[in-house]
Amino acid sequence: MRSKINKVKSLVLKKFTVFKRYQVISFVSGFSLLAYELAGSRILAPVVGSSTYVWTSIIGVIIAALSIGYFIGGWLADKRKNNLDIMVLLVGSAIGILSTLVLSDFMLVFTDNLTFDVRLKSFMIALVLFAPTSILLGALSPYLAKMHTKDLEHTGKSIATLSALNSIGGITGTFLVGFVFFGYVGLRETLLFLTGLLLFCSLLLLPKDIRKSQIKSVAIILVVGFVSLFIRYTSPVVANIDTPTSSYLVRDITYNKQPVRVLTMGPGGYQSGVFTNGNKDLVFDYTKAIAQGVALHGNPKDILVLGGGVFTLPEYLANKYPNTKIDVVEIDDKLKIIAEKYFSYSNPDNVVIYTEDARTYMNKNEKDYDVIIIDAFSDTSMPFSLTTSEFTEKVASSLKPKGVTLSNIIAANNDQCKQLLGSVYGSYTRFMKGTIFATKHPSLSERQNLIAAFSKSNDEFLSRFGNSSIDNFDAVKLTDNFAPIERLHQQCPG
Repeated sequence: MRSKINKVKSLVLKKFTVFKRYQVISFVSGFSLLAYELAGSRILAPVVGSSTYVWTSIIGVIIAALSIGYFIGGWLADKRKNNLDIMVLLVGSAIGILSTLVLSDFMLVFTDNLTFDVRLKSFMIALVLFAPTSILLGALSPYLAKMHTKDLEHTGKSIATLSALNSIGGITGTFLVGFVFFGYVGLRETLLFLTGLLLFCSLLLLPKDIRKSQIKSVAIILVVGFVSLFIRYTSPVVANIDTPTSSYLVRDITYNKQPVRVLTMGPGGYQSGVFTNGNKDLVFDYTKAIAQGVALHGNPKDILVLGGGVFTLPEYLANKYPNTKIDVVEIDDKLKIIAEKYFSYSNPDNVVIYTEDARTYMNKNEKDYDVIIIDAFSDTSMPFSLTTSEFTEKVASSLKPKGVTLSNIIAANNDQCKQLLGSVYGSYTRFMKGTIFATKHPSLSERQNLIAAFSKSNDEFLSRFGNSSIDNFDAVKLTDNFAPIERLHQQCPG
């Protein structure tokens, strides 16, 4: 029996030629690179958010590092031709990803208190965490091409094969990590998987005489990685949760001298919160202001909430207006599970949750509402698609004759923020009349949650809700074609 097993093993190894091993390594390196790039956005989100600026820093740093790696790998391939070099690059890449896993929390805590511009901060973090590994992964490609080329006559086919497999690996990594890993495994486990995958590939080209010692080294590295899953440098959290659409932290804090559990998805503030003593009242001033706006409307029969969070506001409104139907649109289907597990959410009978992008829902909506509440954020930044004239026109057309819209806008009417406020406010007032209620400072001079109310014809409601006017002189006309929300937010520090 053992002899048959050895024969099968020998046949498999014979068929699995060294050139095919190069192809496997090329596939895995492409897989690891794109998966690593996706993971980068999740790593930076708690400190610098997930805006276009963050993605720009990550992609820019990785591409620059790859360019350096290509040069180094090409130079090294011309000087040497040794499978051990490929092994070293693979192990180095694995250790680089493991270092990202181990050091990311420490790096983020260190940079969290820095007052740098978010663009500079995200660039610095990306440079330290992602550049070294990307250089090593980049160096693999030209070295593999040199080793995989049998003769000059077949150079084009040889390089094309490796390039195609590298790209296929990248595509596979992108879809598998984005659609599966972040939804069912998590960020840190994903990085550990990539570490193990690269270490496994490093064993493919090893001579038999040193394979056992290398396996021991691989095991040690993986143990370090596994232990690092349980080591955190950040402040204590109840849960760190990755989903296909975002990364969340659940924290227990003291807010206004009361124990509160909050959900965060970036450095800018709290997305949702509940009292941990069982009190079902609303925690934050801006949600209270929205609830007051709903009460001013009178007795709404149909309410639409765009942006659910952990559904504290929909639950509050559902209990206060038991005969009102409340539709909630939330893009992340995992938030309902998070709300039930960590925030004691119980879905009322008159609340219907639609798992969909808010803009997509509005594009096809044919129902009219008494109140439309817009409270969708990525950290403290509004998705650009929910600020444009095309969106607000659809919102206006979805209101009943006396219907009102209540929109949460984080901004101020000062020199730094007035362009942001005026631009978003102006998108609504192209189709409706408006007013603003300040949750903290009536002068609007300080950055805060501003609840803007709009209606086509309910002047009485607007006059009772607020009396602040906005100067739209410097406003940008926000459209689906041009909506520089990141730039406007960057001008409005908070």
